Amino acid sequence: MQTTAITQEELFEKGQILTLDLAKKMTGKKIYCTYPQYHANNPDVREVTISSIESEWDLGAKKPYPNNTFKNFQEYWSTYMSPSHIEDVKNKLQIISEGKETYIRCQLGSREFEENTFYCSDANRGVIFLEA
Repeated sequence: MQTTAITQEELFEKGQILTLDLAKKMTGKKIYCTYPQYHANNPDVREVTISSIESEWDLGAKKPYPNNTFKNFQEYWSTYMSPSHIEDVKNKLQIISEGKETYIRCQLGSREFEENTFYCSDANRGVIFLEA
């Protein structure tokens, strides 16, 4: 994990919730981000460059299936997912940073927030960010 120039406390004080609209504006830029966690967890501040925002469905097309039974995960998912489940996967977005998955996600149309908002482990805990 990379050490950052800002603490989680400073980020909570000065930062804002990372919505889809804000993330799109930050594409190509570096941000510091964190999110509220359970008290037993050791919270961290991550430094992320928002290279792109992609759907889980599109990411699945880029991941080879492990045993070559299917071309990729998207092809595999198509064999068992219902149309509504596929739609959910298409509506789950993820921030990609320098070619790597960040697991910072946004579920389009979620009822957790008024706007489409990015989260990490829990969909009701929005990511807090500041431009680096």
